[in-house]
Amino acid sequence: MRSTVGERSAQSLSKADFFRSLDYIPLPILISESEPASVDRNHVFLNRAFHQQLGYTLDTMPGMASWFLMAYPDPMYRAAVMEEWAAIVADCIARGKDTAEMTALITCASGRQRWFIVTAQIHADLTRNWHVVTFRDVHDIKSMMDENGRLSRTDFLTQLLNRREGMALLEQAWRGWRKQSEPFALMLCDIDHFKHFNDQFGHACGDQVLVSVANCLYQEMGLGARVIRWGGEEFLLILPGQCLQDTEIEAERVRAAIAALELEWGGQVLRPTVSVGYAATDQTLWAGVDELLQQVDAALYQAKRAGRNRTAPAMPA
Repeated sequence: MRSTVGERSAQSLSKADFFRSLDYIPLPILISESEPASVDRNHVFLNRAFHQQLGYTLDTMPGMASWFLMAYPDPMYRAAVMEEWAAIVADCIARGKDTAEMTALITCASGRQRWFIVTAQIHADLTRNWHVVTFRDVHDIKSMMDENGRLSRTDFLTQLLNRREGMALLEQAWRGWRKQSEPFALMLCDIDHFKHFNDQFGHACGDQVLVSVANCLYQEMGLGARVIRWGGEEFLLILPGQCLQDTEIEAERVRAAIAALELEWGGQVLRPTVSVGYAATDQTLWAGVDELLQQVDAALYQAKRAGRNRTAPAMPA
């Protein structure tokens, strides 16, 4: 039987020649070899680009076990990567694909972390027990995309979540309540007499008041709570797992924390306050998110009509 051109080339090309040719490729390449009696895979080659970009050598990471320990030093992240990678490989094998690919944050030998797209050849053409892995550095692109994503979800001035992201989180919380009976509460806070700060001291002062109130709200709330700049001088707080009685206590605590703020501006001490409307899903059978928001907003204005620097619960329609 006549051999193909590819087979003749593979036969005439020595392993050393093949490895030497890979040294001229600017993409990091790592080749490991499966041993029949070993669970681990031994690394048999890495090219010059791999050493330049990731810093490791065959001496420092002779096998896959040592690679995972060094490339993913955080145990939780390492476990997550290994689990995801195993699932991706299994899926590729089931679909008859020759390569598997994932994006991972790899710790280089220098200690710096960079995002790479890792692509592994599941079935090597030249030697069946070889595993050829390539790495594409996408750190700058991914960081830029992540930052753009963060900016699209964040209010520029206060660095809190913006209204669009807040609405998505509110819809998510509502689905959790309707489907899994996971309760949550809302607080809507509005800075009292905010126009006074802008008119008397200028918009730069108003911005500083907004930032200070936002920082106070963020620091006062627990890790699970979401603090959102809802619009203008309004802030929406989503509190998972809260009943109405707990929310009443939290609303008063937040109001008191803001009232204790003292801001210096132009030689004067400014003391902003907020009015707060609040509600919880255990309070009544709300018709939907829109009704819940409307009633929290109505409660906020009830607090303002009562004299400001107050809290008020939503009253079901």
